[in-house]
Amino acid sequence: MEGRTASLPEWPIAAVQESDVDLVLLFEIRANPGFRSRLLNYAYHQDFTGHTLVGAWRNTFDSMSGETDVLLVADQPDGTRVALMIEDKIAARLQPRQAERYSERGETGRLNGWWVEFRTLLVAPASYLTFITKLGWTASLPLEEVAAWLEEQKTLHAATGAEILRHAASPRNREMIVNEAATNFWNDYLRYSGEKWPQLEVALPSAGPKGLGSIWPIFGAKTLAQDRRIEIRHKDQSKRVDLVVDFCSEIALKQAVSHLLEDGMSVNRAGKTAVVRIEVPAVHLTEPFQDQIEAIESVFAAGERLLAFCRMHRALLHALPRSDRS
Repeated sequence: MEGRTASLPEWPIAAVQESDVDLVLLFEIRANPGFRSRLLNYAYHQDFTGHTLVGAWRNTFDSMSGETDVLLVADQPDGTRVALMIEDKIAARLQPRQAERYSERGETGRLNGWWVEFRTLLVAPASYLTFITKLGWTASLPLEEVAAWLEEQKTLHAATGAEILRHAASPRNREMIVNEAATNFWNDYLRYSGEKWPQLEVALPSAGPKGLGSIWPIFGAKTLAQDRRIEIRHKDQSKRVDLVVDFCSEIALKQAVSHLLEDGMSVNRAGKTAVVRIEVPAVHLTEPFQDQIEAIESVFAAGERLLAFCRMHRALLHALPRSDRS
């Protein structure tokens, strides 16, 4: 890249999906007796030292009660065969009766003679487990704790697994994971703006499926297409629409436009930029777009006001002194 030093990716997997977590768990269960014992000890509150692995599988399916992410079957030293049924989550919501359906599959296995006892285990980021009900699961286990177990192994393969699990549990990763509800929301957002607010020239920074992270839609995409210093963004998760002036101090922007500001507008600092801001209602990416039309209308109205403000005072904004610090 001319004028810029290219960098290698920070993570071995850019966006860790639940299927990736399945594979890390399956690999460690099959290859690492100490890790396997620790999982069984955790779920059963018993000492599984000396157990024998019968098998471990990913995505076993029952036509009546659904899918088990990872299934572990082992024999205790006394010959008692037991099962551990693992569901892992990163950001997706629990499905209706998901814990109950896991138990139904476990009971089916017991009645069929596949095992004598079973336990169900929900594995997810600690922040996820804080905000959801864990009723119905035998136990729940933070991904971060599983990663810590692997780090104690002091081996390269275990450290790699731990790195993947820690990335899976990170807020940054959860923002990157494709989410169907969020994708639908942004598709509806773009469609609605084109139908009802074409003058606002709304554009999304990138095409394709979306995650739960903030994407900051652009207003005035055509008007400001060639402008290297000014842009208007809907900072969706911060509940604001900002007219951004790059490399400008808050003091300089206030001195220039304070007497021009309209009701509801304010000047604020945002990193190395200064902004003219309008606060707007929150939008929720996992809730239906049609249920949020009133909030969306407020967002677009704010964007239209800032675009008009920009058109009227663009020369003044461009004349502001550049500053590397805000």
